[in-house]
Order: sequence, then C-alpha cells, then structure tokens
Amino acid sequence: MKSRVATLKSIELAGFKSFAKRTKIDFSSGLVAIVGPNGSGKSNIADAVRWVFGEQKTRSLRMDKSEDLIYHGGKDKAQASMAEVVITLDNSDGSIPVDLNEIEITRRLYRSGENNYLLNGRKTTLSLIQEILSASGFGVGSYTVIGQGMIDKLILSSGQERKQLFEEASGIKQYEIKLSQTFKKIEATRENLSQIDGLINELSPHHETLIRQSELLEKRNNLLIEIDKLRNHYVWGKLKHLEDEDRRLQKQLDAVERNISKLNVDLSSLEKSNNFDSNNRSKESAEKITKELSALESKKEIIDSEISKNNIELEQLKVEIRKSDPIVDITTKEIKNLEANLQKHIKDQKKIEKLVDKYEAKLNAVDDKIKLQTKSLEDARKEMAKSQKSEYLKHSLGLIDIIQDGVRRQKDEDELSIVFYKLKRMIKHSLMDNSAELALKVGKIQNTIARLLDERENINEAQTNEIIKLRAIEMDYSSIESKVADLKKSLAIVEKANNTSKIQNQIDKCSLKLGGLEKTRSEIIASIAITRQELVDIAQVSVQQEKDEYYKKHEELSNEKVGLEQERLNIKSQLENTKNQSDDLGELCNKWSIKKQQKRISTPIDVSLDEINRVEAELGLLEDINPDISKEATETSKQMQYLSSQKDDLEKALINLEKVAAETSLKMTKVFEKGFESINSNFAKNFKQLFGGGDAGLKLNRDEDRGIDIMVKLPNKKVQNISSLSGGEKALASVALLSGILASNPSPFVVLDEVDAALDAENTKKFADVLTRITKHSQVLVVTHNHDTMSAADELIGITTSGNNDSRIIKVRLDSLPQGSLKE
Repeated sequence: MKSRVATLKSIELAGFKSFAKRTKIDFSSGLVAIVGPNGSGKSNIADAVRWVFGEQKTRSLRMDKSEDLIYHGGKDKAQASMAEVVITLDNSDGSIPVDLNEIEITRRLYRSGENNYLLNGRKTTLSLIQEILSASGFGVGSYTVIGQGMIDKLILSSGQERKQLFEEASGIKQYEIKLSQTFKKIEATRENLSQIDGLINELSPHHETLIRQSELLEKRNNLLIEIDKLRNHYVWGKLKHLEDEDRRLQKQLDAVERNISKLNVDLSSLEKSNNFDSNNRSKESAEKITKELSALESKKEIIDSEISKNNIELEQLKVEIRKSDPIVDITTKEIKNLEANLQKHIKDQKKIEKLVDKYEAKLNAVDDKIKLQTKSLEDARKEMAKSQKSEYLKHSLGLIDIIQDGVRRQKDEDELSIVFYKLKRMIKHSLMDNSAELALKVGKIQNTIARLLDERENINEAQTNEIIKLRAIEMDYSSIESKVADLKKSLAIVEKANNTSKIQNQIDKCSLKLGGLEKTRSEIIASIAITRQELVDIAQVSVQQEKDEYYKKHEELSNEKVGLEQERLNIKSQLENTKNQSDDLGELCNKWSIKKQQKRISTPIDVSLDEINRVEAELGLLEDINPDISKEATETSKQMQYLSSQKDDLEKALINLEKVAAETSLKMTKVFEKGFESINSNFAKNFKQLFGGGDAGLKLNRDEDRGIDIMVKLPNKKVQNISSLSGGEKALASVALLSGILASNPSPFVVLDEVDAALDAENTKKFADVLTRITKHSQVLVVTHNHDTMSAADELIGITTSGNNDSRIIKVRLDSLPQGSLKE
C-alpha cells in the first residue's frame, strides 16, 4: 500500500537546538536511519519534525521553556537570534490541494517570543496548515513522531488517551476539523441570532409606538381634509343663506318704503282737507289740561331722578357692607393668593414644556445616529455577503483537476500555463479575502447600536418623568381653578347674607325713602293717565261729527304708518344683523384661510358649527404629532422586516449547520469504527508474527466512555492486561500496535526516536523486519544505535558534533558500501 500523501523530502534547520548553522538534510524513500553518538543531536531532528507541525508542549520537546529551542551558543560561536525549521514535502502526485510539486512548511521562533508559521514562504496560521493537510487525509499525530520513551505510551496510556490516539489513527482528523469549524459557526450563528433577537426586542416597542402614531397622523390628515370640507360647506352655505336673506329683506324694505310714502301723501291730503274749527271753550279746556299734564310729567322726571340717586346710594351701602365683613376680606385675599398660584403653575408648565422639547431634540439626534450605524451595519453585511473565499477554493480544486487531466493527456505547455495562472489568481483572491475583518466590524457596529439604544432609553425615561410632572401641574391647576370658583360663589352668598347693623339701618332708611318715591311716582303716573283721558274726552265731546271722522281717518292712517315704520325698523334691524353675520363670516374666513374670491361650492350641504368644533377638538388632540412620523415608521418597518429576514436566514443556517454537525459526527463514528476494526485486525496479526504465536485484541468500552483496553495472550500463557508484560515485551507489543496502526492508516512518513532501545538482539531483528514492511506504504526515519536496525536501512545519516555543541551531518547510501561492511 502506498502513502496517500506527500512524503518528507527534506528538513532544513537553522539555530534550532544544536544546529547552529543552516543545515539541510535530504531524505530518500524507504528506511532512513539517523545514527551518531549520544549528545550529537540525533533526537533533535525528531523534535524538529514534531515542532514544525505545531507541537506546543515543552516537555514533549525535551526542554523547560520555549527559548531553549534557540541555539544558545558555544565557545567560539554566538547564540542564534531565532530558531527555524523548514519541512519540504513531495507533492508530485498532487494529493495536497496546492498547485506545487513541493510544499514548504516553516516555523520560526524569535527570542522576543514571536512565533510565525509560513506556507511556501508566506505567513499563515497553524490551523490553516492543518486544514490544508487534513483535506488530503494527512494529519501529523501522536503516532507519526515517536520520541524517546514514548513507544510504551502507545499501550500504557489511559483508555481515554488511547482512544484519542485511535481516533486520529482511524483517519477522522479532517472530520474533527470540519466538526470544530461547524461548531464555531453554530456558536457564531447563535450569537448573531441572539444579537438580532435583542435588536428586535429593543426596536419592537418603538416600532409599535411609531405605527400607532403613524395611524394617528393618518387620522389627523383625514381630519384636516374633513375640516376643510366642512368649513367650506359651512362658509358657502352660510353666505348663500345670508345673501338670499338680504335680498328678501331688501325687497320687503322697498315695499314698506313705498307704502310709507303713499301713507304720507294720504295724511297730507287729509290734513289739507281739514276746514272745521273747534270752539274756544274746548280749546281753553284742552290747553289747561295740557299744562297740567306737562306739570305732572315734569314732576315725574324729578321723582325718577330721585329714585336713581337713591339706587346709587343703596348700592354704595351694599359695597361698604362687603368691605366691613372679615370673612369677605379673608376670602378675597385667599382668591388672590390662589390666582397668584395659578400664574406660578403656568410659568412652571412653560419651563417643563421647554425641557420636554429639549429631550425630544436629543432623541432625534440619537435616532439619527442609530440610523447611520444601522446603514453602516447593512453595508458591512452586504460586503460580507460578497465574500467568495469558498468559491475561490472550489474553483482552485477544479483547476487542479484540469491540470491533472492536461498532464495525463500531455497537453501543450501554453494551455497549462494559462490554467496555472488562473489557479494562482484564485488562491491569491482567497488569501486576500477579508471576511473575518468584516465580521469584527459588524460586531463593533452592533455594540455601538446597542449602546445608542440604551442612551435613547435613558433620554426617553427622563422625558417621560418630565411629562408626568407636567400632567401633575395641569391637574393641580384645574383643582385650584375649581377652588377659586367655589370661593367666589361663597363670597357672593356671604355678601348677600351680610346684616351689619349701622350700614343696614342706612340701607333700610334708603329703601324706605325709595319706596315712598316709588309710591309717589305711581300716583303721578296714574294722574297723568287720568289727565290724558280727560283731554281725550274733551276732544271727543267738543269735536263735531266731521271732526270725529277726520280724527278716525287720521288715526287709522297714523296707526298704519306707525306699523309700517315699526316694520321698517325691524327689517333694517334684520338687515343690520345680516351684515353683522356677514362680517363675522368674513373674520371666520380669514381665520380658516378661505378667500371669498375662490371658487364657490355650488350646492353646499348643511353643516353646523358644533360639528366643526367637534372635528377641531379631535384635531387639537392630535396637533403634537410629528408630521415626519410616517416616514420614520416606514423606515422602522423596513428595519424590522430586514431584521426578521436576517433572523429567518440565521435560523435556517443554524438548522443546516446542526444537520451538518450531526452528519459529520455520524461519519466520524462510522470511519472510527471501520478504522478501529482494521487496526484491531492488523494488531493481532503483527502480534502473532512478532511473538511467534499468542493473541492480542483491542476492546472499545462504550459504557461511560472509558476508552480502549488492550488484552494480550503470550504463547503458552493465559490472557493478561498489557501493563503486566515485561519491558521488552511491552516494547515489542508497542511495535506491533504501531505497525498495525500504520498498516490501517498509513502515514506519509514516520519518525521513530530510539524506540528499539529496550529490545534484545532477537527482537531487534523482528523490529527491523517490521520497519521493512512499513516502508512499503510509508517513509520511515528511525533514530537508532542498533546495528541490526542500521543494516536494514536504505540510507544512513550520521550526526556528529564539534566542540561548540554544533551538530553536523554525514550521509551514506548503504547500497554504495561493500556488503557486510556495516556489521564489521
């Protein structure tokens, strides 16, 4: 069986442990033995292989601290500034997804503590190196590099540790990496989902408030349309009614004027036709009675003046009563204090209203910042969505397939060079992808949005507290106003019930006098009525029949004229009232911004002021709504829809990732079980060959996940636990297990550091045979002192040291030596 991936072509060491100078060792295929005296630096080569592939434990590298890896200097040599190891892998079969026949993996350690990994000369990370190698089924594990004293650990480690070894040996490393990446994605997705849930929960109350306010704004706009319609119908309907009424009254007035003019003509003709004379006695009696009537009317005017003076005096006395009463004074002062308190409430109300407006301005500023950050978040996420790293890698794999097919078909070099150029460009694009930085940027923007939302919540809370204070002041104002009204009513009752004795006596006297004057006035009025009747009687008695007819006719005409004049006055009063209503309507038009020259409504409907007042009252309740609230509500709705869409996408992605994780775990289980069975079978087979019989087996303890147990049965002995074997037996059993693992899951190369030290001569030969078999599918580097092991090698690499603790290399190909010279 051949190795599935690249073999170790060379290792280059510079400043690493005992290799002061840059030293490059080229390896051939097959079995390579690394030999040399103790302390020459043989095991440092095994440590270098382990270190370059990411070993972090200093104990596994046989040192106390990382700095010990750097050459510390000698007698004539200064210490090195860094340690560097370069591994070159043969990738001529293209099993590693990089378009190169050779893969260079470099690790550097500086004395400052800086640690770098390079892939083909470019800085990279250990995880990326492991990801690329595992994609081809290659992973450097604990069975690839076996250091001094570690051969026993293959069988003497705990069941759990042994299980980890077998999991790696079964070839599930690539699935472990994929599963780890999937779990990281699941965790990141859950975190993003949690953040989006937080944003939705924080934005939902504000969104609901905006929706309600947007609905109120729509209602307000509808009410504005309705109020304009109602006002226009009211104005034009009222104007039409007033114009119709004015025309009707003017017609009536013209008719009355004509009738009055006709009556004047008739009265004038009647008076001109009067040619009778009254007798002198009647005239004298009438003149005397007329003088008496005039005297009575003059007396009545004097009495009326006296009554007016008494009324004024009586009112003044009542004012003095109110001033003299202490209850009235106290009540008056209390009313003044309460009215002053009302003025203070008005000032406080205005002050708080300004503060509320100030908080509103702050809220608008914070909202603008949130909108800006939200836009930045959307832009960053759009950039993340454009990331095509996986597409670049998939395209690279496709180009590799094209190259392999072209090499197989021996296509023209120019055609292949174009494909090589495209592949290089795809890899360059994938390395330059900045999706990680964008993800970090998204996290920072989300944190900024969360902080701004907290700030907005605090401002909103402060504004709400001020509004509560404002409502309290309004309620207190209403209570004080009601109390003032009650006190004024009480004051009126007290003033009415006041009976102060001295002033009251004056009031009584004044009232008594006023009563006498009223009585005298009534008597005078009665005398005037009698006198007038006497005057009428004299006229009736003294006038002849002709005069009676004259007066009758004159009275009829005069009464008719008086009636018409009264009708004229009524009409003029109605016309004046119509004019006043028209003026009021003009003021209403100015108030409502309705111009009389604009187009009238031809058939206005009946609208009452009560209906208009009702709509105006509804508008008054909605006047504080921000006219831009609808736009803000639309933007917030889009934001909520976007967040909901993101949430749906993340939930779907989470389901898919969990499905991938489950499928990967199931695949790992199947691969592990298959590999475990293969290792168990090969272990038993190799054990029998090495021990000349007996039996061995692996047992997977699934209960409580206790790991893997190893049971062996030596020839002619009973079954026993592996830990009960002797040192040599344990070493040989470990070799059997290692060869079984390598037979099941061949590693491209194996580095064994003095694993044959505990074997006797006979078992060493068996060990050499095992190594020979392993070289059929793996390259083997063995650090050894044993001649039998050396004799089985295809190549010897000798390590020597100078007086400056500086290791040097000597290479020998065994097929160039005389046969048997090694043993000699």
